[in-house]
Amino acid sequence: MLLSHTSGLGVHGFDDFLPGEAVPTLQQTLAGTAPAKNAAVRFKHAPGTTNDYSGGGYQVAQLVLETVAGAPLDALARDTVFKPAGMARSTYASPLPAAYGNIAKAHDENGRLIAAPRGWQTFPQAAAAGLWTSANDLGAFAGVLIRSYQGKDAFLPRAVAVRMMTEVAPSGHGIGPRLSGEGTTRIFHHGGANDSYRAWIEGYLETGDGIAIL
Repeated sequence: MLLSHTSGLGVHGFDDFLPGEAVPTLQQTLAGTAPAKNAAVRFKHAPGTTNDYSGGGYQVAQLVLETVAGAPLDALARDTVFKPAGMARSTYASPLPAAYGNIAKAHDENGRLIAAPRGWQTFPQAAAAGLWTSANDLGAFAGVLIRSYQGKDAFLPRAVAVRMMTEVAPSGHGIGPRLSGEGTTRIFHHGGANDSYRAWIEGYLETGDGIAIL
């Protein structure tokens, strides 16, 4: 339910943090206490009764993962997703250090540079909003998911990939991505948007095609 946005939890998304701003811990984010800018992550609906997109639910999922594994999300993702999928330019590092290199600068809706002097914001809510990546890495991610679904890649067992790509009622999401179409047009997809950046990923489960746009 957390991963398919059917948990009933609130908080759709999270604001960006400019360079120099204090950033919240995960616990402060969930409680909605300063310096978090969001309301507390609390139930809006009974679990399993409706689809309501919840970045807050993903922060709860992050807390569960980090507590059980005893490691931060960035390390977990690096070992279990980024390295196996060949995603060398992906990280949840926060704030992203300048040494990362080749970082897209943040602009407002009028094309003006913001987040001076560094040039990019901080996204402390890692699971919901904190992935830094490249189009090539997102394409590689789509590729391993498609091949796992087709039984052609060991990244995920096929049964797990099929379950991931099956809608969780009453949502249009599977376990993670949004799903639509049928036959050769059956796709998984997800968009990303904050103050300064836009992203889109789409994978065709039957044909093996896909796109990643930043």
